[in-house]
Amino acid sequence: TFKLGNFNGFIFDMDGLVLDTEPTYFAAWQQAVATMGYQLDADDFKKLSGQNYRQVETQLKASLGQDFNLSDFKKLGTEYWRKYVREQGIAVKPGVIALLDYAEQQGIPVCLATNSWAVYARHCLAIAGLTRRFPLMVTGDEVKQVKPAPDIFLEAADRMQIDIHQCVIFEDSHAGI
Repeated sequence: TFKLGNFNGFIFDMDGLVLDTEPTYFAAWQQAVATMGYQLDADDFKKLSGQNYRQVETQLKASLGQDFNLSDFKKLGTEYWRKYVREQGIAVKPGVIALLDYAEQQGIPVCLATNSWAVYARHCLAIAGLTRRFPLMVTGDEVKQVKPAPDIFLEAADRMQIDIHQCVIFEDSHAGI
């Protein structure tokens, strides 16, 4: 068994763990769905937690019907999301800064590993003021299979040049766990 002292790298999920982005996506998606004349309840949005965008699209079609226009949804959702984060920002989850400070003080490399696409991950980190805290990042559009497959975590360990068994993975969604 490992003791905490044996870990040499930290891998962080982004949405819901480092950044409180899920409410921003859900607010934008809810507005987009409503604008399109549809309705989703809170449980439907919970099912989307930790999913990448392709998985979200599949779930939306299953919930709202095969005639649901994903192109319109994506356009409206992006527009509403950008407006929301421009006005509201994106909160950093409690304890994250302290943990990143600890890693920096101890010389422990960190890597972000998110199912989100690179463009969104970079944008979210910039809005939250965390860009420099994550010099290494692996995103859902950079791996063959997203979470729940382990590819994203294995790639993160490779980029840090650390054996995956020597990494602590901080994750909050069912898909990631």
